[in-house]
Amino acid sequence: MRIHFHWLDLQTGEITSLSTRRRYITFGLENEQLQHHKSNYSVHLQFDGANLLVTDRGSRERITLAKQELAVDKPRVWLPHQELQIGDRYLLTWEQPERQRAPAASKNKNLLPAPRISGKQIGTLSRLRALPQYLLTLLRLRITTPLEGVSPRFAALLLAFFFATVTWLLWNWVVLPTNAIVSNLPTPTTTARPTATATAMTVTAVLATGLPVPPTVTVVRATNMLDFVPTATDRALAIETAAALATPIPCAESTLKPVEWDVELDELNVKFSPACTRPGEPYWRLVEAHWQDEKRSNGYHHVFVDIIDAEGNRLHGENFTMSWPTGECKRSIRGISQPFGHGEHCPMFAPGAAYEVKALGLPSDVVRGLGLGSIENREHKILTSFHLIFQRTLYPSKKSP
Repeated sequence: MRIHFHWLDLQTGEITSLSTRRRYITFGLENEQLQHHKSNYSVHLQFDGANLLVTDRGSRERITLAKQELAVDKPRVWLPHQELQIGDRYLLTWEQPERQRAPAASKNKNLLPAPRISGKQIGTLSRLRALPQYLLTLLRLRITTPLEGVSPRFAALLLAFFFATVTWLLWNWVVLPTNAIVSNLPTPTTTARPTATATAMTVTAVLATGLPVPPTVTVVRATNMLDFVPTATDRALAIETAAALATPIPCAESTLKPVEWDVELDELNVKFSPACTRPGEPYWRLVEAHWQDEKRSNGYHHVFVDIIDAEGNRLHGENFTMSWPTGECKRSIRGISQPFGHGEHCPMFAPGAAYEVKALGLPSDVVRGLGLGSIENREHKILTSFHLIFQRTLYPSKKSP
């Protein structure tokens, strides 16, 4: 890529230009004159294809780029609109000439390239362009100026051939195909419409809400729905069925408690809030909750969270949140080995009952009242930690005995 350099001698006002394709170029002062490609250079330029880098090699002169002094042996990007000054005498700029752009291709890729027309074809076209006017003159029997290169007899024959060709094309491409299409149409026949036969089908499916449809609700299905006319009873049953489907079933708090719950959590006044779920629906169940005092935390002050499936496998990509009155810490499970194997963690900075944690994406159990502090000094910033495990669980449809 070619680059143009220009430098101005501030004392004499002389402007010197240099055009080069080199990727590396150096400048230096020799006999107080700015020269390039010198061994005792003070400025090193390098073009990497996208940026022009300038480096001060430790010259005696003060070198500034955009009025900021360059550090020795630390490359800087030199933009085209910036000025590089060497000492108090020389001011350098550079520019990159625009490439000669090829003509833009047509946006419509389906268009064919324009054909090339020879000189002989152009002459023929010009004669054909003047032919209609000449034929009109022949018909009026007023031959004033003969067409150049075409005799009147040849023009009359050409006119007759033209009308014969048009007539043949119209007959074979328009008249005959139209008659063939009309003659090949099938003869319409009258078919008796079947009578509607309706059968009653009791709805026994279980709705998505978990409740079965009342057995008294029936749906009438006809073999030909165009002939079926609903009665008043059918309309009433349809309204009753739609109302049953539209009525949501309220959720209820889960009765499943955590499998493991440290007794220290009760002394810390940590609370467990069950999820509001429906029978047969999945939700995040808190299966384990542990507390680590200052000694076992070993300097950590986090809430370590894991999310697993029904078989105990870690669910990478599932999310949880640790929230407080003014914000939240949202994380995705990714698997971390330190300080022990867990999914992800959030740091705690406030003591007392400052935080609550729950899993996202499904109804979830919630742990409230988390924070720094010990059992004896709950409101002090003593570095402690919590470890919570949520498991994807289907809430049973019937209560276990």
